[in-house]
Amino acid sequence: MAKILVVEDNVQNLKLATVILTSAGHTVIPAHDAAEAERSLAAELPDLVLMDLALPGKDGYTMTRELRQRPETAKLPVLAVSSFAMRGDAERALAAGCTAYLTKPIRRVALLEHVDALLGVVRPAPAATAATTEARPTSSEPPPSDPPTTDPGVPSAPPVSEPTTADPGAPPPAPPPDPGPTGGGP
Repeated sequence: MAKILVVEDNVQNLKLATVILTSAGHTVIPAHDAAEAERSLAAELPDLVLMDLALPGKDGYTMTRELRQRPETAKLPVLAVSSFAMRGDAERALAAGCTAYLTKPIRRVALLEHVDALLGVVRPAPAATAATTEARPTSSEPPPSDPPTTDPGVPSAPPVSEPTTADPGAPPPAPPPDPGPTGGGP
């Protein structure tokens, strides 16, 4: 799919981003700091840059501003990824020239949605299987407009079950008391 330069000084975050992006079919060019990223950019232009903003030495804000000054990288999409989550942080990243902003911790679905949007990738919705179609009760209500996203590579969580009582023959618990008439207060 796409070549993505991941500029991240934290080894664990770099590894996580690499696993997520490569599992989606992308090629990752890793860089641990701005100097390494600049060498990678001189050798080959990626389709997108995933930029940590808090880098040692030259930070991601400065590097992004510099990318915007060069004709060959002026339009290169830059997705800022940062643990900065205070009011104004996203605006500061966008003002520096980042195309989009994503807060850490890195979440698979959010990262891939941002990457797809920046690359103009449209992924088809998962097709319904016969098993899921048969399991749905028929109803006059339309199906939900936004079905949950599932990852075929990750096993789904087991269904949540209600706690059981110690005695299976015990009667069900009593319903909560009626709160009385609603509306108006004392």
